Amino acid sequence: MIIFTSNLRKVLFLLMTIAFLGCSKNISPNNSNLYVIDSTNQQLVLQIEAIGKNESEAIYNGEIKAMKMLLFYGIPNTIYKTSLVSETEHISESNYPNYYKNFYNGFYKNFIVNNQVLSSYKKGGMYSLNLKVTINTTALRKDLENHTIIRKFGL
Repeated sequence: MIIFTSNLRKVLFLLMTIAFLGCSKNISPNNSNLYVIDSTNQQLVLQIEAIGKNESEAIYNGEIKAMKMLLFYGIPNTIYKTSLVSETEHISESNYPNYYKNFYNGFYKNFIVNNQVLSSYKKGGMYSLNLKVTINTTALRKDLENHTIIRKFGL
């Protein structure tokens, strides 16, 4: 049987606390939950929980999260369950830096048909909101094809 001294207990407690905190989910302004409202061949309607330092940053974070999920990860239980871009996010952004710089700096809004803040509140200096976003997936896919980020369907 192992006998723990007071100092050894403190060290073990500290190590366990560090391990627990290291495994916990990192919450950043870009993290958000995403729920499917509607999905067709032409558009995707999502509800997103997003946070930011102000309301406009939270909206931006939610919209970008929706776009990144569609582009690089896919949206489960929809016809977009596989990502639009076959490469990983890092590789695609490295291969097409100018496109993504433009995209994240506002060009992505060309593919957002509508966004609506369903609810919002401020807590601890951060804004949290539920956002409904409608994405024109047909136009987004065509733009990705035109910039040779993805291949045209059937080719």
